[in-house]
Amino acid sequence: MASDFRRTTDMAASPRFYIYLLDEAGRTRAGDSFAARSYLEAADTAAILYEACSDAFAGYELWCGHHRLLRTLAPPAAASDEFQRLAAEHQEEVVALEESLKDASLEARTSRRLLQSTERFLTDRYARLIELAPDPASSTVNTSEDASEEARLTNLLRVSQARVVRQRAVAASLEAAGHLEAAATARAVLATFQKTLMLLRRQRTPHNS
Repeated sequence: MASDFRRTTDMAASPRFYIYLLDEAGRTRAGDSFAARSYLEAADTAAILYEACSDAFAGYELWCGHHRLLRTLAPPAAASDEFQRLAAEHQEEVVALEESLKDASLEARTSRRLLQSTERFLTDRYARLIELAPDPASSTVNTSEDASEEARLTNLLRVSQARVVRQRAVAASLEAAGHLEAAATARAVLATFQKTLMLLRRQRTPHNS
């Protein structure tokens, strides 16, 4: 498996960063690439991702091209105020990596911390987006604003529906592999996504009436 990840790195033409998640023996168990503006930004993103799935992995490496920038087999450091600030700053990048890893790696799907981290971010994000939506019954908007709001809600519905389908598949794959505790967490995340989808559908109903 490690050689497959290394081949992916060698074939990359663009200056992207790569994170490889390791088991206790230092073997690569999962990996993905991501863009970052600098080494420091990439190091922050990698550290936050590792912290989010450290119950399933024992360490990680960060690479850029053929160069290994760092490697650790130590548990993540205890969360500090600075770490929480960095986590909030890099949420979008980290959640995109989390979802990509869950799609590609059974080990990543068994991480209850990773599932819960994704759930918290997406639940908060959708809640804020729904709260920001104008109430058609209490305000008037022109045609262009109404069309823009309709497009926004349509896109949110599409993304939310895709997340429900993906999360249902994650839960089913964990159950099939016998990872029942992780599957239970995945089902709880699925229930949250389904509630979000229901809220979005209710929010969109007045626009179609």
